Parts: sequence; C-alpha cells; structure tokens
Amino acid sequence: MCDLDVSEVGYGLAANPWHKIMHLDLSNNSLNDKTVAALTEALAVYPHGLRVLNLENCGISARALQGLFDGAFCKNYGMSLSIQELYVGGNTMGAEGSAGFDKWLDQVKSHAQLRRLSIAGVNAVNVGTLCKFITPCAPKLVWFDMSNNKIEETDLQFVQTLLAALHSHSLDGSVSATGALDDDSPHSLLPVVIRLCNTQLSVRGVQVVFQTIRSNQLAKNIALDLAGNPGIDEKTMTTLANELQQCTAITRFSVAECRLKLKGIQALLPALPPYVIELSLEDTFSGAESDELAILIGRWLATTPIERLNLSGSKNAHLRRALIPLFSYLNTSLTLKYLHLDYNYMGDAGAFKLQEALRDNKTLLQVTVDRNQLSISGFEAILSGIRKNQYLASIGVPHVDLDKARSLCGTERRQAQLSGIWFEIQTLLSKNSTSKIPVSTFSSLEEHAIDTSAPEVLLPLASPPNYLLTSPSSLESTKSYRITQKPSVRPVTTKIDTAISPRPPADPSPAPPVAPPQPPMEAPPSMPPPVPQYSVSDLDDLPPPPMEAPPPPPPI
Repeated sequence: MCDLDVSEVGYGLAANPWHKIMHLDLSNNSLNDKTVAALTEALAVYPHGLRVLNLENCGISARALQGLFDGAFCKNYGMSLSIQELYVGGNTMGAEGSAGFDKWLDQVKSHAQLRRLSIAGVNAVNVGTLCKFITPCAPKLVWFDMSNNKIEETDLQFVQTLLAALHSHSLDGSVSATGALDDDSPHSLLPVVIRLCNTQLSVRGVQVVFQTIRSNQLAKNIALDLAGNPGIDEKTMTTLANELQQCTAITRFSVAECRLKLKGIQALLPALPPYVIELSLEDTFSGAESDELAILIGRWLATTPIERLNLSGSKNAHLRRALIPLFSYLNTSLTLKYLHLDYNYMGDAGAFKLQEALRDNKTLLQVTVDRNQLSISGFEAILSGIRKNQYLASIGVPHVDLDKARSLCGTERRQAQLSGIWFEIQTLLSKNSTSKIPVSTFSSLEEHAIDTSAPEVLLPLASPPNYLLTSPSSLESTKSYRITQKPSVRPVTTKIDTAISPRPPADPSPAPPVAPPQPPMEAPPSMPPPVPQYSVSDLDDLPPPPMEAPPPPPPI
C-alpha cells in the first residue's frame, strides 16, 4: 500500500473480529494522528496474534507513537507479545514516542518475541536509553536496524551492552545457547544482521563495535553494516584493520559510502575475517582511481571465499575504465556468485571485456550493470557472452542505459533491434535460472525481507506472564486515544479481549433503584426510524441485538 487513506483499515479491523490478518504492512503511507488512533483502537482489541507490523516511513508523530504503544501494545499484551517483526523506522519518535516504546519494552522484558526490529531514523532523544530497553530482547533478534540515529560517546556503553547480548541462531530459528557450530564455519548458523549506517560513529565508536563483537562468544555469524560513518576512511582504516581482523564472527561486511579510496581498500582487504562471504565497497572511491585498484581487487578474489561483491559507484565517484582490468580476474574466483557494477560509466569498452569473462565463467549467478553508458553495441557484446554461458541467471534490468540507448538508436529499426537483443538476453537467462539453483537477489546488508507467505495456522494470542495481567498498565483506560469519528460500518458486539484486559472489580455498594421503562417515542411517519451510532470505544457496552419475530405463515 502507498499514499492511500488507510484510516478505514483501522475501523474495519476493530469492527471485524473474524479477520485473519497476521501481516500488517502500512509502510510508506502518510499516517496522521487520526489514522494512528484508528489503528490503535484496532490493535487494542486484536483477536489473535500479529506476526508482522510494518509502519516504516509513515510520518507518524511522537504523540501518536506514544498513543500506539500505550493504548495498544500495553493494553493488548496477547497481540504485542506475538509480534516477531516490528518496523517503526522513518517516524518521529522524539521524547513522547521514546517514552511509550521504552515503557512497553520495560514491561515485557525478555517475554517479547521480536526477531526483526527497525528503529532507523526515528530521531530518538536518547539512543542509549533505547538500547538499554532493547537489550533484554537482544538474544532473540536476528535483524536489528538502528541506522540514521546519531550515537553519542555517552551512548556507546549501552550499544556495547546490546551487542554483547546478541546470540546466534540455528538454521531452524532457535537460539543457540552455547554458540556451538555444526561444522568448522559459522555459516551453519543464521546471520545476525546489525545495521549501524550513518550513525556518526567515531573511530573509537567503531573500535568499540569491533571489540564487542570479538568478545561475544555467543554470536558466531554476524552481518555488520557500517556504511556512511565518518570514523572509517583511508586514514583510519589502517588503525581499524587490526581490530577487524580479529572479528572472526563477521561474515558479511559493508563500508559503503566511506571514503576509503585506494589506500583504505589496500588496508581493508587483507584484514577481512576469513569467513567473509559478502562485501560492499559501494561508493568508496574518489573517482580518480587507476587500474591498480581493479588489479588489487582481482587478485584478492582468487584468495577469498567471497560470494557477493558490490563495487557500484555513485554520481560523483565511479571507476570508469579503471574497472575494466577486474574482468580478467573474474574466472579465478571459485565462489563469486553476485557482482554489482552499477553507476561506474565503464562504457562499451567495459562491456566487451565483460563479454570475454562471461563466456567461460561457471560461478556467477547475477551481474548488475546499469548506469554504465552502454549503447546498442554494448548490449550486443553482453548477449554474445551470455550465449556461451549456462550459469548466469540474472543481469538486472538496466533501465537507465536501455532508455538512453533507445533514444540514441535514431530509427525505429534500430530500436526494434535493441528490443530484440534485450529480449534474447532475458530468454537465455530464464533458461539458465530454471536449470540451476534459483537466484536470490536478497542482500542481508542492504535490506530486510518480510515473510509474506500465507501461514497455515492462525497465530493465537500470546500468553502474557501473570505480572502483566495484574499490572496497572493493563487496566488503565486509553480514552485519550479513542476514536472520535464514528465508523462507517456497524461495530460488532462480540467481546474479545477480556482475557487480556480484565475488568476492574465491581463496586460492592448497592445499585440505585431502576426506573420503570418508558414506552418508546414513535417517529413521525414522514421520517425513518433513528439508527443508533456507536464508536469503537463502545464495543464492550453494546447490548445484544434484539431477536426479530419470524414472519407469519402464508395463508392456505
């Protein structure tokens, strides 16, 4: 969903207790306070477990986030304790939202079932406090994104405690209590993804991260993303290389957007831990590199088990023809499967050299080459290489280069020729992908994947511990976050959440006398009978609908 009015979604979920929605993705929608209030009402009476809640980049205000956590998460613990993937990045958490989030985490502690958590770019007032309350949940996390939040020097101790609490997980998803491996490599365990991009980490901050990972004996397979941090550059990489080399648990590593240049990459490559299978050097160049850099990376490929390598450039920093010598070394790697070369402007000369490498290559499954200024001749060269290749299964759609090449074709005949070349490329690649192992374009360093497969069994509400059932927060009213607008559908009278939020004990004082019922007033004959209007907050107080008398039998 995107750019839609989703307020009715909240009303509908609250009014329909028979729905089976366990994956709720409202990301990239603009959610104002009114819409979040509707969602809060729905989650407060959610009738079953909720596996995924994605609210990333929705522009939610700090007060609305506080209402969400206080009015739904702390009221319906059966729902909130069942959440395995929670994405609230890209919203303004501020002081109010942080208080609500911290309160919920402080109450549920290690009982939360969070496996994936994103608080990227939430403008938190105190990142250290957030880390403090997330730490009890850390042993179950397999994916944690705290990017675009500034980590101060005073926050480092809390970040260190959080990283030290991470655990490895077996391939079936269970937590490994000892960190023991099934074989000699850490790849028998699921990777624990830690994203700390653009967190303004200093050199000391990066050293603290490396030292904590090195000393954590329970996390044996870590994907670490430090992209865009000023503490990593060509001068500091020499200092950090020794710390990095001792982090043998790191298997995937990204220093994208860090200005390493030739000198920094020379210090980085020999210092990489022995089990690294994924490396991102995207936008780490100065734009004035010589062939020496490509030769350095090419020789390194022959000595490493790397499977995914990102050498993409950017608008201001790209390799151009300095990338071409790398293609002579591609076939020396026995493990490289994914190669990203976008935004390097290597031209048709690079495409002709890539053609020679693809003819004999038996390991590459995917290559991306968009924004390389390829003309129709460059695409013909790539097609020629693919015709001899029975292993490459994806080349990524180079939208920019295809559009530019089409505009330069001149005649419709040349445009049709370009379309035919691209069609043949896709046909050959599809044959390779069906005969070989399916290609996975997922990179654990760059993005997260939400499990959207249809579950076989409806996820039940989680069973909260006894102390949560009797805590004041589970009994306090959330009238300040109630919906004021009436829903467009008639609410359901079924009671849902009595097991989660028990009613307070009844007043022992005697009830006042009840006045005798008055006969109802008849409406004027020209007006329809009045229809009662209810809000979602009145669900528990609605009387059961009256039984209608059956119609009389037809005369014989």
